[in-house]
Amino acid sequence: MNNETLYYIIVLLKRYGDSIYFRGVGVRKIRFVSIFIVLVSVIFASCGKKNYQAFDGVGIKFEKSKVWQDYSKNLSMTEVGGEGDCGIIVDFIADNQTDVYPLFIVAIIDSKVISEETFRREVGGDVADLEKLGQEGSKSRYFVSYDVQKICSLLGLAQDQLPEKYLELLKTFPSVKKSLVFYEPTKKENPLSAIPEKEAESSSLLRFSSVDLEGKPVDTSIFSAAKITMVNVWGTFCGPCINEMPELASLAEEIKDQGGQIVGFVCDVQKGDSDGITLAKDILSQSGVSYTNVLYNTDIDSLLGVQAVPTSFLVDSEGNILGESILGARSKAAYLGLIRAALELK
Repeated sequence: MNNETLYYIIVLLKRYGDSIYFRGVGVRKIRFVSIFIVLVSVIFASCGKKNYQAFDGVGIKFEKSKVWQDYSKNLSMTEVGGEGDCGIIVDFIADNQTDVYPLFIVAIIDSKVISEETFRREVGGDVADLEKLGQEGSKSRYFVSYDVQKICSLLGLAQDQLPEKYLELLKTFPSVKKSLVFYEPTKKENPLSAIPEKEAESSSLLRFSSVDLEGKPVDTSIFSAAKITMVNVWGTFCGPCINEMPELASLAEEIKDQGGQIVGFVCDVQKGDSDGITLAKDILSQSGVSYTNVLYNTDIDSLLGVQAVPTSFLVDSEGNILGESILGARSKAAYLGLIRAALELK
């Protein structure tokens, strides 16, 4: 029973307290019985009330336990999808607002469009654990979680280095799965878009001129090579930036044929910084990154106004920044969902 319910019970007792004494019958007895029924109803209603997190755009909701409510500021929950798949991606953002750890994905996959093998590869391959929750026709529902030991191995961390809050949330997965509810999405047109169409209109134009790591000139015209470009601002000092590089390399290859590309901006390396350029090249080479990376300058810094890295933006072929910036690292599946949603609007 919560404090609000207790407050109302006390108010009722104070107001009608004299009626619980059987100094007579008739009205006073009836009043007591009525109050008793009301109090019991309030108590049961309070105990049975559930707090759900709903995602109406994809028709999925789950119950938020006390732990989820307490750590709400550390959660990133996004509706994503494309043709044949949709769902929600839930990540944990550490208190430093930079380190990001995957929690789970709930997805609805149409086997006529995307095979389970392709879906498994998109959400993390061997690192991910796929549990099939049910099937209706060609559409299957999956709960995707991540093996902690494999995540630690991937990030180069020991399990005791993971945030306590993150580990607490992992323990709630059985109750989360049990509480999942699937229903008809309320958004009929483009229900999977993480960037609503009215917000996908240009909010600012990314005009810049700089050089890449090889010293070749790069400017706004680079965006014309694709329908959608994901600009990823990162730094050579940033662990989460470097950790997500292999997935970005894989993502860049996957979206190439769909009209997408990735362009990196190295925030702590400028023209003439030979040591910084060498370090950036080594990081990219070890991560398998082959897409263009641009050196920062004061004009780019003032235009983007990035306060923390990694930060990413989606940009159209003319250089218009679409939607909001994406603060912190994300899983490949999360980025892919956002890019697909933006591509659907073009």
